[in-house]
Amino acid sequence: MEPTNRRPAEASQQEPSAPYWPPRIAFVTAVVMAMAMLFVVPVHMWKWADALANSSNGALLAPLAVVMTVIVCLTSLRWLTFFVLSFQGFRQIEKAPTGRDEWPFVSVLVPAYNEAETIEAALESLIRLDYPRYEIIMVDDGSTDNTLELARPFAGQHDRCEVRVLTKPNGGKWSAHNYALRHARADLMLCVDADSGLDPRALRYMVARAADPTVSAVSGQIRVRNRVNAVTRLQGLEYLMANGSMRMAQSYSGCVLVIPGPIGLFRRKVLQEVFEQFGTTSTPDESGRVEGPFEGDTFAEDFDLSAAILTLGGRNVYEPRAISRTKAPDWTMGLLNQRYRWARGTLQVLRKFFRRVRRRPELRHGPAIAWMLGTYIVDLVVMPLVYLVGGCMTLTYLLAGGNVGEMLLAYVPLWLVTVNAGVFFCVVHREKLSIMGIVPVYDLYQGILLNCSWLVAIYDELRNARMRW
Repeated sequence: MEPTNRRPAEASQQEPSAPYWPPRIAFVTAVVMAMAMLFVVPVHMWKWADALANSSNGALLAPLAVVMTVIVCLTSLRWLTFFVLSFQGFRQIEKAPTGRDEWPFVSVLVPAYNEAETIEAALESLIRLDYPRYEIIMVDDGSTDNTLELARPFAGQHDRCEVRVLTKPNGGKWSAHNYALRHARADLMLCVDADSGLDPRALRYMVARAADPTVSAVSGQIRVRNRVNAVTRLQGLEYLMANGSMRMAQSYSGCVLVIPGPIGLFRRKVLQEVFEQFGTTSTPDESGRVEGPFEGDTFAEDFDLSAAILTLGGRNVYEPRAISRTKAPDWTMGLLNQRYRWARGTLQVLRKFFRRVRRRPELRHGPAIAWMLGTYIVDLVVMPLVYLVGGCMTLTYLLAGGNVGEMLLAYVPLWLVTVNAGVFFCVVHREKLSIMGIVPVYDLYQGILLNCSWLVAIYDELRNARMRW
């Protein structure tokens, strides 16, 4: 039986809440504060440097003021650039249509491996989507727990969708995606994770953006749903300030670098083009490998596919009104393991991307290259060095008998820059300001904890350590 086109009255009324602070005012405030930091901080820090230079340990202490000045000014300048680009992206999103005359049939692909804890909630959220015509294809990728048994009762026809539950030998998330794609019937593919839940109108917002024929893929907004302790609250703020802000800025030029695993919409013809240009042809074998546009030679198949689309001149955009609520690691080692995979996957995709554009210059996509360099050179090289130098100078200052109170006061401008950025992105993403309560330790989280994952990932990538899903 074909799903009906009826829209449930209760679901059709679910609209994102209006921003509690006008975004334009938030933008002006953020820009003014960032510019103020560029002028006020150097004056303050140079006075502090002069005072330290006249102290008994001036040779050791005075350089700290110079380093802090550079850090705060570079951070303010970086955020200022993101504010401008993100606000332009926000205005573009505001003007984007939220409806269509006809809603096309959509296939929702859900790969799962040992997701017994979350698979039922994930499928329930997908069945409740406020969308008239779609199918859900859940692929159990050789789970060793009871994921498949928990998913099977969902199979069959529901009000607006059909659920199919498939299984295959373990081959990796990328392979499960390709297997689901082979069984999909639609021209639009929504890829989601088995530990995420979508807001009811998420699919409508994404399909509305795909009405533009120049759009190749659409990224939704990811929020952490289990904000139960400091580790998960820090990730919630990071998803907003790092991922959300970056995608909103990149969307202005159609160059969202990562269409994330928890919520990404793709055109079938775009996936087919990626496979024809870069993939290999084979059939499933005993190892569970299924070839397709998703590839298994990196830890970041979502970034890899997104970069391949951009390499072919495609346009990837961001739709923050389409929200996926994902479960984040709630303990430190789990977080470090996740970020290790992400960091290593990023390194692998960057190498793969630049190898492709070097070997096939006719595929080179200028804006994508600019965003790759501007984003990852800063994140992988500049910012870790900034944190390292700043940390060393701070330790030197304290060991040389520096005043702890003055040291903390020197970090206030850097903290204010982070607060300024956080408030702005809370407003444009319609996020609760209560998430800002974890800001005082956010820079320590970013600069120390996450950079440890980068160091291990770089080491393992250099020695070509084996990967596992």
